[in-house]
Formats: sequence, C-alpha cells, structure tokens
Amino acid sequence: MVQKCKDLLNPGGFVILTIPSKAVDSILDVLEKVKLVVDDSIHQHFGFDAKSDTKPVFHAGGFVTEHESSFQFGLNNLFAFRVA
Repeated sequence: MVQKCKDLLNPGGFVILTIPSKAVDSILDVLEKVKLVVDDSIHQHFGFDAKSDTKPVFHAGGFVTEHESSFQFGLNNLFAFRVA
C-alpha cells in the first residue's frame, strides 16, 4: 500500500490517514458481545499498534512524518506523511 501511495503522488505529495488505537479492539469486542455491532470487518486491524507500527512502514517506503496526533479521547490516530 505504501509503494502504491508513493507511485500515485508527486514529489512532496502527502498521504493523510487515520488509524484506530489498539484500545478500540477491546471496545469492539464488548460491543459485539452485547450485539451492538455485528460486522466481520471490525476485526480487520486487530493487533495493529498505530503509534509504533505506522511510521516505520512509511519511512521505509520513502516518506517522512509531517504530523502525528490522536483524537477522540486517544482512540484514533492521525498521520500526515510526505513523499521525501
């Protein structure tokens, strides 16, 4: 995915993405158990640690971090990467 992003962008172009925090996994498990959510896709990011796993992948792909923050009480992460 990182290489495809780089292929589609001009030099200096940006990729902006949001990635749920690992804490969301346990919240979704509870909501699923009480039948408030029913969807196989809720487990697609299971175990992915946005804070530690995202930047190395993009840096290895030729991007630099321009911005990193969290929102929604720390349950979501915002990243902006620029093509180096």
